[in-house]
Amino acid sequence: MNDLSVEKYLERIGIKKVDKPSLGFLGGLQLAHLYSIPFEDLDIPDRDRIVLDIERIYRKIDFTSENNFYNLLNSYLGIKL
Repeated sequence: MNDLSVEKYLERIGIKKVDKPSLGFLGGLQLAHLYSIPFEDLDIPDRDRIVLDIERIYRKIDFTSENNFYNLLNSYLGIKL
């Protein structure tokens, strides 16, 4: 998991400063994630196997603007929280 960078993830979703943990910061973090990581569910009709592996999820995000499977992306956010 060497490539998994919290800093790169935060940069990807537009968080420049990490505040002290609070309900307000968590809400902002969730909104930033939702607005920055596109929703896509093409893996389901394509019958791709859904694998909840943190390294695979991170590679799928790949910090580009490609669409990704929403639940996988939320699991990355959940693991990092």
